[in-house]
Amino acid sequence: MYKLEQQRANIRVSQSVTRYVKLMSESSKSTGKEYLSRLRLFEEYTITVHKFTLDDLLLTKKVQMDVYELLRGYVTFLLSKNSYSNRTIKQRVVTARDLLEYNDIDTGRFKYKVKIPKIVKQEIEALDRNLIIDILENCPNPRLKLYVLLLASTGMRAGEACSIRIMDLDLDKRKVHIRGEYTKTKTARYVYLTNELCKSLLIWFDYKYRPRKKYFEWDREKDYYVRLRDPPIIEPQRNETDLVFGLRFGTGEKQSVRALYHHLLDHFDKVLDRLGIEFEDISKRRRKITLHSFRRHVKSTISDLGYSDYSEWFIGHAHSTYYRRPKKEKFELFKKLESSLTYLDQAGLEKKHQDVISRLETVEEENINLHKEVSKYESLQKQIEELNKKMGLG
Repeated sequence: MYKLEQQRANIRVSQSVTRYVKLMSESSKSTGKEYLSRLRLFEEYTITVHKFTLDDLLLTKKVQMDVYELLRGYVTFLLSKNSYSNRTIKQRVVTARDLLEYNDIDTGRFKYKVKIPKIVKQEIEALDRNLIIDILENCPNPRLKLYVLLLASTGMRAGEACSIRIMDLDLDKRKVHIRGEYTKTKTARYVYLTNELCKSLLIWFDYKYRPRKKYFEWDREKDYYVRLRDPPIIEPQRNETDLVFGLRFGTGEKQSVRALYHHLLDHFDKVLDRLGIEFEDISKRRRKITLHSFRRHVKSTISDLGYSDYSEWFIGHAHSTYYRRPKKEKFELFKKLESSLTYLDQAGLEKKHQDVISRLETVEEENINLHKEVSKYESLQKQIEELNKKMGLG
């Protein structure tokens, strides 16, 4: 598979593809990269099967070919690979059609003349509280454990969580700012943090910036880490622009959010392996539980408590334009929901449980006293009625 990817990467990208990818990259660089990968595959098909480049078809017009026949052949080409799901095939073919439309080739009867295999939908595995606790308890290092706890408490997207800097945190107000360039909607937002999460962040920072011995150093000439004979003690300096989950100190290199995401994902997959959590199908391309599952759990938990509109705002979805609440009210509502988004702080949960029991006991005592007062009132009322009868006033 790796050799095929390398061969595809070596295929010269046509000018028509470059122009289209440049346009798509203006809104999102990641989208541009994805479209480039898809269209390289499309060009691989036109070269290997039809012996012409996309420039021959779209720019110089050296080739005249029925567009629907071209796309039907592309579907067959993808199916022959036996390595793409029906969803992936649809994405690749639709991207190829969009490229043709961009170059003024009409594909208006696409849905009638090109048949794409139907997408097989899998049932989405639900996360429950006990499973989340099991995952957290099996995380091998504090960084991954904090990352999973952040996802399970806030419902952030995995990439959003990786992009958080120290300066984005406001632990006094218990909230975190998420930069717009890392959100799916390209809109900056904030989300509240549980007490458990705030405590865990403080513990992580103490651990992350602790003095330690440096046993390995990157050798640029040999291109790998070498072990130091006399390990020096280093004291990492805290910088407000540091990524919360990043581990680079004083290198002057820009931290890559994307690389950090893949690194944490790799460790998360190993935790799922230890817990025996299976894949969706035999191809082992996608697991039943993913990092996105925590986002679904948070949304479902808040909605089940009767705050559907609030849940949409909390996870950063496009909510009703009529749903508006002051920040103070949103935070007060969050505190009501906080216990449902707390997983490992048993002491805090027990304290809240005791507070609830104490309040219930107080209310019960007040109800008993109220019943006694009502009984006294009813007894006094009967005495007054009997006295009125005797006096002939009834």
